[in-house]
Amino acid sequence: MTVVSDADFASAIASYSAAGSKQFLMAANGYQCRLYNRAGTSATWDDLGLADIDKQSVAALKPIARSNNLFWADVSGPILGFDPTVAAIIVATYSHISDWCKERDQVTKGRAGEVDDKTQFEVASLAAWRCQFDGCGLDLRTHFAGGKRGNYSYFAHIVASSPKGPRGDINLSRIRANDPSNIMLLCDKCHRLIDRVDPQRYDARTLSDMREKNIREVNRLLNSLQFPAAHMIVVGGNIEGQVAGFNAEAAENAMWSRKLRRAKPEPLVFMRNGSHLANSGHQHYWETLFESLRKELPALENYLSGTSLTNSLPPVVAVFPTHVTSIQILAGRVLGNSTTTHLFQPNRNASPTALGERWQWPHSAPEPASNKYSVKELVGHNGGKEAALLVYLTAALDRAELPGRINSRIFPHWNYEPSNVRTM
Repeated sequence: MTVVSDADFASAIASYSAAGSKQFLMAANGYQCRLYNRAGTSATWDDLGLADIDKQSVAALKPIARSNNLFWADVSGPILGFDPTVAAIIVATYSHISDWCKERDQVTKGRAGEVDDKTQFEVASLAAWRCQFDGCGLDLRTHFAGGKRGNYSYFAHIVASSPKGPRGDINLSRIRANDPSNIMLLCDKCHRLIDRVDPQRYDARTLSDMREKNIREVNRLLNSLQFPAAHMIVVGGNIEGQVAGFNAEAAENAMWSRKLRRAKPEPLVFMRNGSHLANSGHQHYWETLFESLRKELPALENYLSGTSLTNSLPPVVAVFPTHVTSIQILAGRVLGNSTTTHLFQPNRNASPTALGERWQWPHSAPEPASNKYSVKELVGHNGGKEAALLVYLTAALDRAELPGRINSRIFPHWNYEPSNVRTM
């Protein structure tokens, strides 16, 4: 079902009229309206969808009503079940529209004074003065247009305060009109959505669950302010053709589980290789990677020592590695014991919807299957080139094993001591 906003419908009236559609039909119950149009009396009604009728569309319909081309149908049940072919339709006057809008506002906005100051304060405090609709979170103390401070919130009822309103109940509406657990703090747009545009979708159970989820999330966010801050460092790169995307929200959820919070909004990313250099078999892979390390390793060292920070103190860091093993080992070597480090390991088996688990290695991981790892010889020794595979897990990196050009250009001042080795 198409939903037409007040401004869009006002604009559509002119478009449909110019195209030959002269007559309009409003089918309305106590809080919702469905619109139709047709070219003339002998034509069938075309459904324009649900509309949030307000000032702009009322003004646009006024001349339609004066020319006796506006029609009206009262709907007692759900608006989605309306059938214009069997409904009782009358010619409407401008007062039909204006009177209906006044009555609609009474059942959707509530009666004046029904939510007292104490309840308003409790509802707004639980919401931290943000819209509680899932995915909105608009700051309701600041006007979205001019930035002026004030109160721009709506105290929306889950069970309507009037039995005739959306989600109204003949027994509960009056009783729960001032009950904080029955009231959500919403912005104007979200308030219109649940009451006028799509109340069938947002029933009382859905909104109640949404409110409880919001309160839990607000509490968690506010409680995280008590946690010590840690700088988020990503040792991230694309691995063998796989794009290693980094979700900061998932990482932050993992930090909260260890009672940490982000020191800065954006993470610091080191040693990232481009998507076109994600294959270690590419002829320029290592050359390009070493060239970037020559620039980034000193920057990382300066950051860890505190020389690049205002207070010149070594920062507390939360490290999120997503790179090839050799780079992770190198990063662990740089980190060493130079600062307080909280290491997070990715868990690729975690559910995509469980954000915090993406960087929380399970406490009891099952043993891998006996056939999970294998070695396959791709090229035989006879007639092929020989190669040596060196895997460093906890051993020191011997400079003598590096090619001379790489050794002199990238690691001229490093002190390689086994005691500084730290694996990731």
